[in-house]
Amino acid sequence: MFYQIGRPRIICSFVKVSVCWLILTSGFVSGKCWAKLGCPWSPDQWFHYTVTVDTASLPVGIVAVEASDFSGNTQVYLTNSTTIPLLVNPPDPKKTYFESYPRPLTMKLVSGEGYYCDVRSIPMNCEMNSRINKANSLLDTPEIEKAINTGWVVKDDRPLDVKVPHPEPFEFNAIYGNKLITIHGTVSFSLNNKYDPKLGMKSRSLCDKLSQ
Repeated sequence: MFYQIGRPRIICSFVKVSVCWLILTSGFVSGKCWAKLGCPWSPDQWFHYTVTVDTASLPVGIVAVEASDFSGNTQVYLTNSTTIPLLVNPPDPKKTYFESYPRPLTMKLVSGEGYYCDVRSIPMNCEMNSRINKANSLLDTPEIEKAINTGWVVKDDRPLDVKVPHPEPFEFNAIYGNKLITIHGTVSFSLNNKYDPKLGMKSRSLCDKLSQ
């Protein structure tokens, strides 16, 4: 079972724009339909990022697997083949939660399966969802999101002499069985070689036309 680490919520709007732009230009949806979607628009991302987990910080039986997403970034999925549960984004025992599944999601990986955890139930219930495939098992931690955001630039007209951001280390706590562990890793950056310097201008212009 695979679980994804490292994709920040900040890119959701960019994903929506890219998908909508692809659908519209492919002729699968009318201008009215596009307008009903709110006509989102956004520039392109300057850099791709790669999330790498330090395997030395993972317990035996837990493996990090890299996989590229549709926009060229490299994510990390974790698998836990052991019978010892691994909790990622464990809830704060001193905090009162008003949602059963607050962000970032608490997830339990065990015996090749994975579950979202209801942090309000006592004892904590981790059976909301199981056998989630890696296509929709998005998992982000605040620490990885913060590291990605150090090099996250979305804007038209990227300079020709732009400097690639330095790699950014991260670490986050998880619970393995009854033991608190710290997982380490790095987010590195590279130029987006398919960067469209006028994507924002073109998509906004199209939105303006459709809204008339």
